[in-house]
Amino acid sequence: MYSIYAYIGLDSGAAELVYDPIDNPASVEKGYVITAGSFINRIDSAGEASFTIPPSHPLYNSLHKIKTHIVIKEGGKVVWYGRVFSTRRDFKNCKVITCE
Repeated sequence: MYSIYAYIGLDSGAAELVYDPIDNPASVEKGYVITAGSFINRIDSAGEASFTIPPSHPLYNSLHKIKTHIVIKEGGKVVWYGRVFSTRRDFKNCKVITCE
């Protein structure tokens, strides 16, 4: 299972929780959920990641393009790292976040 953290702002020192159902199961009850999450690692080229957060997510208004860096971990090991490339809202007002 994967967990997602965000470094918000260019000078941010601490990672903010986006999603972690294993190490922090109570966070799901507090609204730290995602839907439709995926990521691709590529050798010698940029990978990509995307996920959707509902309006009830505590970081809904905090993830901004270019300024926010996303880290995806599996078992404490970083498996993907990148920055937010675009954000858009879908018809349910959920925010679709694409990273590169």
